[in-house]
Amino acid sequence: MVEVSVVMCVYNVARYIEHCLTALLNQSHSDFELVIVDDHSTDNTVELIMGFNDKRVRLLRNNKNFGVTASRNIAIAHASGRYLFFTDGDCAVDREWIRNGLKVFRETGCAGIEGVTYFVGKDYKPCFADKVIDTRVGGQYMTCNMAYTREIIDRVGLMDDSFGYCADRDFALRVKKHGIILFSDRTIVTHLLAVWTVKGFIKSASRIKSRVKLFKIHHEQACLLGRIVYPRNLLAVLFPPLTLLIPFCHRFRRWDDLKLIPFLYPMLLYERLILWRECLREGVFLV
Repeated sequence: MVEVSVVMCVYNVARYIEHCLTALLNQSHSDFELVIVDDHSTDNTVELIMGFNDKRVRLLRNNKNFGVTASRNIAIAHASGRYLFFTDGDCAVDREWIRNGLKVFRETGCAGIEGVTYFVGKDYKPCFADKVIDTRVGGQYMTCNMAYTREIIDRVGLMDDSFGYCADRDFALRVKKHGIILFSDRTIVTHLLAVWTVKGFIKSASRIKSRVKLFKIHHEQACLLGRIVYPRNLLAVLFPPLTLLIPFCHRFRRWDDLKLIPFLYPMLLYERLILWRECLREGVFLV
């Protein structure tokens, strides 16, 4: 058994994976296994991974697309480490990522660690179309930069695949009922540049469903004002002219930023309809 398992699931990340694996395999703490589950990629992600001739890499391949949470659970089940460090195929970890995380575990005996994730870089100014993931403030619990002890994972079980988006947050909230998750600003990950397509932008509205389940199971208040989910978005739906103000709180540098503007109000309206439908299904009152 190794002390550390790095756990990662990937799907069509050929654009990022070489950068990701180079950063991982050049860690200052080199004694670890890297368990990767490919969720039936249709690009050349697998070929690029196999190009890394490193005995620490264990590649598992799904025979069909199971989704990110199911794939992550497969990786967890195959990991043998005492500590499991999580990141994603479109991220690059800091050279001291594992070493600093282990130091926190050993000094505190905590159940989990949440690290800092910068989108593109510490000083990068996001644009409107950027798929921003930034966790320099704790309490996000995104698996682009988390670590847990095997002991706590065995105690709380695997991630809940019924969640889809926010399964990582549900998992962290379950862990917190049994142990402490510490925030460490020295375990650093950089999320590489990712930009919304129109299809992905509209589809992102479905993420709001997870907020209903989080409220129902954990009485989760993040993103809520009272019982209003994403209050700013609701205001824009009720008063459509306010929608025009949202883009101009962001930077515009490319066509990707402009092409999303006509789809902003339809996406926000679609998001609210999904929320209300999910509330009816789950028997939860949220607005």
